[in-house]
Amino acid sequence: MLFRYGLVPRLISLVGLIGYALMFLSSIAGWFDLVNISPGGSGPVGVLALPVAVFEIILLPFWLLFKGFKIPEVPEHPAEA
Repeated sequence: MLFRYGLVPRLISLVGLIGYALMFLSSIAGWFDLVNISPGGSGPVGVLALPVAVFEIILLPFWLLFKGFKIPEVPEHPAEA
């Protein structure tokens, strides 16, 4: 939604989309005991969480803090049909 409405750049949206897809797949794998998803568990789950951490802790907050939202201009008089 943030990318669709032009509020953040494509790269930040892509990192979030990939990160959450990897987290979804790792949670499904955890249901079937293919990976250890317990807190403190080692293995691929920690690596798969890195894109989400980068997205939520670094990219999105700092982008919004320093750049803010790019709100599109709305015309004063909408086009009449």
